Amino acid sequence: MDKFQKFIQDLFKDRAGSDELSLFLSVLGLICIVGAGAFSYPYVEVVLTALGIAFLVLSIYRVFSKDKSKRYQENYKFKSLFNSNSQKKSEREAAKAKKKALKEKLKTHEMFYCPKCKASCFVPKGKGKIRITCPKCGEKFIGKT
Repeated sequence: MDKFQKFIQDLFKDRAGSDELSLFLSVLGLICIVGAGAFSYPYVEVVLTALGIAFLVLSIYRVFSKDKSKRYQENYKFKSLFNSNSQKKSEREAAKAKKKALKEKLKTHEMFYCPKCKASCFVPKGKGKIRITCPKCGEKFIGKT
């Protein structure tokens, strides 16, 4: 067992190893190969099988490649394709949550803008004419709630 472990360690020494792109290519290759059996047309079956094998070979090549920087750049570009979509979605959800929180706060508070720095200041409703101090710049001004 010790010789086998040493063999595996030597095999993967200075190699790029598995990453998200190589995993994606492996799964895509397996899907193509398995999906090829669903078609009764021989040409489609051959093309899908060849495409699946090509994806698997490319995935194995990426795992055993010694050019780590190039594999890292490829994986980074691959991940950025998917992260940009999920990042935009999370930004939209955050904006919705912020808008909802502001709407809830405006039920019990009045919002004023500082005349000096234009920062928003929240004051409880129903207090009448009050002196407001800006939390950002310390400017004092009068407001009616």
